[in-house]
Amino acid sequence: MASYNTARHFNIDHLVGAIAPGRYADVVLLSDVDTVEIDRVYANGRLAAQTLDGDYGYTLPIPQIEYPAWSKNTMNVGKAVQAEDFVIKAPAGAATVTAALMEPFYFASTFPTGELPVTDGLIHADPANGISKVAVVDRYAGTGAVAKMFWKNVGPITPRSALASSQMHDIHNIWVLGNDDEAMALAANTVADMQGGWALVRDGEVVATVALDLAGLMTARPVAEVAAEVEALNAAADRMQWIGGGGLPERMRFAFLTASPWQWQLVAPYAGNPIGFVNVTTGETHPVIW
Repeated sequence: MASYNTARHFNIDHLVGAIAPGRYADVVLLSDVDTVEIDRVYANGRLAAQTLDGDYGYTLPIPQIEYPAWSKNTMNVGKAVQAEDFVIKAPAGAATVTAALMEPFYFASTFPTGELPVTDGLIHADPANGISKVAVVDRYAGTGAVAKMFWKNVGPITPRSALASSQMHDIHNIWVLGNDDEAMALAANTVADMQGGWALVRDGEVVATVALDLAGLMTARPVAEVAAEVEALNAAADRMQWIGGGGLPERMRFAFLTASPWQWQLVAPYAGNPIGFVNVTTGETHPVIW
């Protein structure tokens, strides 16, 4: 009924919404309901996958698409970012600073704050207390501009570690989450060099990557090849310690949305806001430390 009523609402029930002659239908047939074991899948009424002799496989032809060169060369960072690009300096003479302390999926109209210590004039991530550094690297302008601030309740605890990705809905710059400036630079540069994707750095070394070479978001490589990279990324993350427990913080790809109900957000630096911290509903800007 969910499919049929929805199709009727949009006046397309003559095309979809029911298993009936003349309709396009996607159907999943299970061999075991309790374990949701899939036996066959029909897409648009055609057998698309089935289980034979214990193996589950795709049955339809796979089209070969040649994507234009420009779709595979979209990372215009402009330079290799350096550890210094991720440094956050304290005001002269300060022993502590007040910092904006955002976290993933924070929607309130005012951002949270906290007091952070200053060491040799710099403010550092403090994963033991749930504080990570987050950065956004501009992938479009060729300037290598970096916005950075501190977030709480997310990030790696394992030393000299960082995670970066060009899947950053909805603007798709490169986001980086970490506890070490050199590790963050390495992760961001790895993503840029791959023309997009994911990079995980542990103890100062790249331990896993997923290459997404089409616009930094997708790839035309075989599914099995990409799946193996994703599984390796998650397995490598599972061998690390993370704030709050768990493994790879995959939902970070959605944590930078600039649409409602998001309000305060970190974006790439732009004219009039070199820091990149902005209320996306009003245009108001604010320092990340003071």
